[in-house]
Amino acid sequence: MPRTATLGASANRGMTLIEVMIVVLIIGVIGSVAVPNVMAARVKNNEAAAVSTMRTLRTSQTQFQQGVRADVDADGIGEFGLLRELSGAAPVRTSRNGGSTGSLLMPALLASSFGQMNSDGEVVRAGYHFKVFLPGASGSALGERSLTQLESSGPTSIDSDLCDTNWSAYAWPADGEGMGDHTYFINQDGAMTRSEIDARSRRGANGVVVSEAGGALAPGAAGDRSSMLGQIALDARGRDGRDWQRVR
Repeated sequence: MPRTATLGASANRGMTLIEVMIVVLIIGVIGSVAVPNVMAARVKNNEAAAVSTMRTLRTSQTQFQQGVRADVDADGIGEFGLLRELSGAAPVRTSRNGGSTGSLLMPALLASSFGQMNSDGEVVRAGYHFKVFLPGASGSALGERSLTQLESSGPTSIDSDLCDTNWSAYAWPADGEGMGDHTYFINQDGAMTRSEIDARSRRGANGVVVSEAGGALAPGAAGDRSSMLGQIALDARGRDGRDWQRVR
């Protein structure tokens, strides 16, 4: 009987302090290995989704322009579109200031979620911000501020002739660790590039603004960062001083 009682007491006793510390240590070791792996997987998934979204956007822009969905100057040549137009969230523009007396694009070329913008005119999906730019006077960039407003570093008037041939878009990570490590760029040329991000910039709202819309282009005669005119920087230094690598 005494032996049986001793065994029962031993079986029912709680964990000692040393045992608790060992368990905590083991959990900490597992966490130190698992958490970085989880964050790395999230970055990889977010960036893959960003690349896919940019390619979808390129296809939608091509269809919009070739289908002459917008032709403000009535020259018979289609113009590229804004996210609010491509997604059917706002009518296709009928004036240079982005206003419209027309109708919504039916069927839309992008999911309706591309019409859901934050207060800076950016669409946020899968850990990334997306923004489209169209050319204004002399090629200076114009962006969306909302479903009805445009923003620019100069006059907010779209150049219908330049919109026949030019558009661009950027994607950059949302705020927070493990969202993404690269900024992506694409324009009418069809090539996509990416650059390493600076931890102090290009994260969250206003990561790329209209005055920097030409940053991924190669320095040249039209070297102004706000200008959308020029060649894309392919495996080369862009106007923003960063190296841009082609995404294959």
